[in-house]
Amino acid sequence: MSDLESDVFLENANSRTKISANQRIEDILGFGRFQFFQSWVYIFLIGFLGAMTMFQLVFLITTPPTRCALPDNIKDDPFLYQDHVMECEMAEISTTNAECMAFGGMADFISNQCFHETNKISCPNGQFFNLSSSDAFHSLAVENDWVCDQADRGANLMMAQSIGSIINGLIVMQLSDSWGRKPVILLTNLLFIVTRTTFLFFTEYYYLSMVLVAVGSGYFPLGIRVAYTLAAEFTNERGRHHVYVAGWASWVLGMVSLAMIAWACQHWFIYGLITSLLMPESPRLLLNQGKISEAKKVIETIKKYNKEPVPPNLGLELAQISREVQGEAGFGLRSLASSKYLMILTMVLGVTWTVNDFFYIGGQLNVENLAGNQFVNFAIISLTEMPSVFIGEFFINRVGRRWTHCVCMILTTICFAAIIPIAEDDSLGWLVTTLAIVAKTLGNIGWYINYVQNMEIFPTCARVTGMNLTSTVALVFGTVGPYVILLGKSDIKMMYGIFVMMGVIGTITTSFVPETLKQEFPECVEDLARSKRYPYLSWRVWNADQKERMTNSK
Repeated sequence: MSDLESDVFLENANSRTKISANQRIEDILGFGRFQFFQSWVYIFLIGFLGAMTMFQLVFLITTPPTRCALPDNIKDDPFLYQDHVMECEMAEISTTNAECMAFGGMADFISNQCFHETNKISCPNGQFFNLSSSDAFHSLAVENDWVCDQADRGANLMMAQSIGSIINGLIVMQLSDSWGRKPVILLTNLLFIVTRTTFLFFTEYYYLSMVLVAVGSGYFPLGIRVAYTLAAEFTNERGRHHVYVAGWASWVLGMVSLAMIAWACQHWFIYGLITSLLMPESPRLLLNQGKISEAKKVIETIKKYNKEPVPPNLGLELAQISREVQGEAGFGLRSLASSKYLMILTMVLGVTWTVNDFFYIGGQLNVENLAGNQFVNFAIISLTEMPSVFIGEFFINRVGRRWTHCVCMILTTICFAAIIPIAEDDSLGWLVTTLAIVAKTLGNIGWYINYVQNMEIFPTCARVTGMNLTSTVALVFGTVGPYVILLGKSDIKMMYGIFVMMGVIGTITTSFVPETLKQEFPECVEDLARSKRYPYLSWRVWNADQKERMTNSK
């Protein structure tokens, strides 16, 4: 291209000041075969496997019913066993902490001593795990006798996974916005495969197991979230909806498959072994970094697969866009810290993400406290997420992200509050399970909207850092989640009371998250600074924005 042609192009580009760089990037990327493949093949695989990595530990650490093992001379005597042992077993099961205590006089088997509270002693013959039920699972708790004074070891492993996710997120999230999305995905995936496979062969070394679980926890959430972000940055608004739905649907199928695999395996090692991927770099991030030639190659590849013509003067157009989207704030944490408004949004989104994570993960872990088969319960609760994405898509594209999220938070809290007065009534176990599933469904919709809002609020230069910072806040507070569920075994009303308290907090913070429906996909911090602010009780703000844009374009 001659200098004269370049001058003409730049003059035309300057005349299009009413069309923002954000919109021009959307128009250039578009949506076609390339983006469809990335959504429904690449992201589908990422989501399917990601769900398994996230919840793999749930069944590895599950604890079946236990009681004190009987002396050998008692078990070998049919008369004593039939006439007396069954009574004592029932007495032990009905007594608080019975799985950790036996009753004195068992060798003689005087029936009335079985019920005498003053004769309780620590189990002299070890523990007996009841693996006779249809949903019994030979877990790590069974393998290593994680009961009584070691009963919290499973919850500790879950906490190690959460702490590892926090550390990995803080270390690697900055690299994703400054180094690139693609290498971070590969790094976290490789770490998970190596550490989790090693963990399966060294589970008898408890503290080493905790380290391995923590180190390998970067693939979820960081690696998977970076992959979702990368796919969303390849396309326009229409394509992003495909990314959101494909990622969510594959996640659900991954969790359902996980439960069925665990049920079929019946043993922790086989299950763990079975449950133990590539794209170019984001053109939006490349333009933010000033890497115009690399972004041009990526877009040319996209156009080739979509069988679309490459826009004329693409290089000059991208150079113009790159100059507009390169903010002065830099990348990652530096970008977040450069804007007071963005910092406040990050804190609000962090609290909102915390509540959504608490509802989401707590709902999955709570299957042990629900009546019925734990594997079927896990699968059913997971399946509630499938309609959630379609219900969520329907409402967020008509009512908007903000108020739909608020309503979901309110209704979820009401469901948990309704469980409290009936939680200990065994005859209403079916109602407790039903309300818990309804709450999980509503919580799923809220979590889906939360993810969409985070994706659409943070600019490209800090999108992964911002999302991982808010999710890290959630993980910090979420480390107590397994212990709250463990509390449900001794005080289930208190457990649901905590859920209600979290719901009230979440309702308040959710109402302060700005509406993002039909707003521009931000590329730099300055885009947020230029964005409009609306009154707290504003409704369907995008209609007014569309009218304003139509007026300005005339």
